[in-house]
Amino acid sequence: MWTLNRDKKIRVAVLLPEELMETVKVIGKDQDGRLMITEFNYNNETYRVINVHCPNIGGERKTFVKELNKWCVNTKNCFIIGDFNMCLSKLDRTNENKYKNDSSRTELINLMGQNNLIDIWRSLKPNKRQKYKSLNIHQN
Repeated sequence: MWTLNRDKKIRVAVLLPEELMETVKVIGKDQDGRLMITEFNYNNETYRVINVHCPNIGGERKTFVKELNKWCVNTKNCFIIGDFNMCLSKLDRTNENKYKNDSSRTELINLMGQNNLIDIWRSLKPNKRQKYKSLNIHQN
């Protein structure tokens, strides 16, 4: 499953095992192809996967992240995956890149706090420096 932007280019996609395909529903997406929300059932539980490709521009990214909250509330098994176009912590950047103040990062941290979400990789590797890691967030 994938989303297309106005130029018919794929921005985000979700790949799931064949045995789950009967239960998969696309419950939301945007016109720019930057967002796709899917739900599927596994072992009598419903899971929500929010796949994002956040804008590069800070103000647009902040608005985009803020709008994700409506897809997270009242959801038990929620995962947000994709390209956030920002570093969540100083450990997630290269030495060549500066860790700048970014209001979209603050917005993402607020989203995580409000919805009991964690950065899976960072929780498993709290002190490891890693550039270009994928930010995968799920409910704790």
